[in-house]
Amino acid sequence: MLSNRTKQVLGCGIVMVAAVLGWTCVGHRKEMGGVAVASHSSFRDEQKDMRKRLTQQNGTSGVNVEDENVIVIGVLPTSYGRANLTRIPSEMHVTQGNSPKLTWICWEGPFTLTFRPGRFPDGGPQTLRDTPLEGMQIGVAGGNALPSVASATVRSDAGVGRYEFTIHVALDDGGSADDNQCPPIIID
Repeated sequence: MLSNRTKQVLGCGIVMVAAVLGWTCVGHRKEMGGVAVASHSSFRDEQKDMRKRLTQQNGTSGVNVEDENVIVIGVLPTSYGRANLTRIPSEMHVTQGNSPKLTWICWEGPFTLTFRPGRFPDGGPQTLRDTPLEGMQIGVAGGNALPSVASATVRSDAGVGRYEFTIHVALDDGGSADDNQCPPIIID
């Protein structure tokens, strides 16, 4: 037989566990009764879940799509026939002096990124010699495998600035998707 005090403590414990479970379900899964609940981390959490799912579909590439140095390239159809290109992240920030290896991955088809000289923060013009990629690479091309993958390493001596690239994706239906102003590497 339990004393009244023991019953009170057990009752409080059950209420605490229920409160924590309820908070966890709403805070982390953002679903309650089948209806999504918004939070300030909704997009970040969905992007993380998407990367986990894509890692399971990386074929023989060996790419860990969850790595923060992997840029996912996607092509989304539109109702008027032109494709929308998307990248996650849409720009890659790199701390000056660091030399990370970046990997681009695309399921829609082979792709090519080409450095497009712009301007430095002081207004001075960039040239092809200012590519932020080691080996003076001005182009990065993904192969014909599914998914298409390409990698390049950022130069540790690249100056502070925004380095833009054009992107061309050859689609499996014979068409293509192109963007002349993305995705940038930003050296901070």
